[in-house]
Amino acid sequence: DFVGIVFLAGATTSMIYGIVKAARKASFANKDTLLFIGLGLALALLYVFWAMRIKDKAVLPLNLFKYRSFNGSVLGLLIAGTVLNGAMLALPLFFQEVCGMSVMMAGLALIPQGAGMLVSRTLTGKLTDKFGAKYVVLTSLIITFIGTIPFYWFNHETSYWIIALVLFVRGIGAGGILMPLMADSYTGMQGALIPAASIGSRTIQNIGSAFGTAIITT
Repeated sequence: DFVGIVFLAGATTSMIYGIVKAARKASFANKDTLLFIGLGLALALLYVFWAMRIKDKAVLPLNLFKYRSFNGSVLGLLIAGTVLNGAMLALPLFFQEVCGMSVMMAGLALIPQGAGMLVSRTLTGKLTDKFGAKYVVLTSLIITFIGTIPFYWFNHETSYWIIALVLFVRGIGAGGILMPLMADSYTGMQGALIPAASIGSRTIQNIGSAFGTAIITT
């Protein structure tokens, strides 16, 4: 589906570029943002008409959205991309601009968060199989929230070890969000649709990530 790929890639690229422009200009009401987001939406609409025409031959068939698990999953991925990636941008800036660290030290300072994600990801698959993605994701969101709120009170005088502990907790929560949502997008789906579901879920997650980053920077 070469035509569908062009429409879909053009739509997502335009929307993400427009959102990035909002971040750089600190406003969503600038000309470039409105132009490229509008272009992206127009291409997305063209893709919908094209996909309705060729049906199952489309790169992202519209009948994917008949599955409740897929709809819930991509909505969760959109929100998760917004929340997680927005903070991922703000944290290195906190270490560099507030704490006065170099780029290299700011990267090393984030290691506790990565360690927390590593811990939770080794357990996420088993917990999802046992309790279901919904409960794992909700619990992970709460843990991530608990590991994010303390940054409201942090400043350049806060001990790094306190920050590291909070980052570790946040990493545990963040590591348990994306994987169950990605896996749940395939629940009950026909085998032939799984590649398309993979494309759809990753596309929507990337748009959410760009949107979250733009909101934080704006």
